[in-house]
Amino acid sequence: MKSTMKLLLAIGAFIVLGGCAHTIRITPDAAKLPVSDGAKRVAKNVGYFISEEERNRRVITGGGGGD
Repeated sequence: MKSTMKLLLAIGAFIVLGGCAHTIRITPDAAKLPVSDGAKRVAKNVGYFISEEERNRRVITGGGGGD
């Protein structure tokens, strides 16, 4: 009986601690993004340039949830 209880507790802990393991995709579908009047889509990749000064800048936000 004790071994059954330990097994059930172990299975329960595994389920609770296992969490969700689905793939997270943060890239939007570009085809669904709105385009301004007169603008045309181009097949180019873009990126941000972050200067050394901006990288070293300390920012404190009121956000939560892991940011």
